Amino acid sequence: MATIFPNIKERILQFVEYKGIAKEFFFEKIGVTYGNFKGKAKQKALSSDTLATIVTSFPDLNATWVLTGNGPMIKENAPPAPPNEDYNKLKDEIAILRKEIESLLKDKVDLLNRIVNLQDESHNKSHQHTNIRTKSGKLKSN
Repeated sequence: MATIFPNIKERILQFVEYKGIAKEFFFEKIGVTYGNFKGKAKQKALSSDTLATIVTSFPDLNATWVLTGNGPMIKENAPPAPPNEDYNKLKDEIAILRKEIESLLKDKVDLLNRIVNLQDESHNKSHQHTNIRTKSGKLKSN
């Protein structure tokens, strides 16, 4: 039975990828870091508490498959996992941030247009000043 444990983390990563779950979200939810799932740490067993957290947090995940690799990854006739409260908060936050980004981009365009206009004004005034000097020089020489 000990040969099963080194593959548990690989199966969990397979589940995360299959479900399209963001790794950052997944590891925060189960209370471990991604470092526990790579390199030499990938070969070490997970605690029973972590396994319990994973199985209870993702009710459609087949615990037998996680532990043994036998059976389907997703429970048959399992109700879809309800949208996670954290997921919904993140989704709302992303929508707010998108609006802020759009507003900042609009402000940037407005500021760039203002800079161009000020440069044009400065250039025109410089030409006017040069023209005045030229005319003034011609008047003095006459």
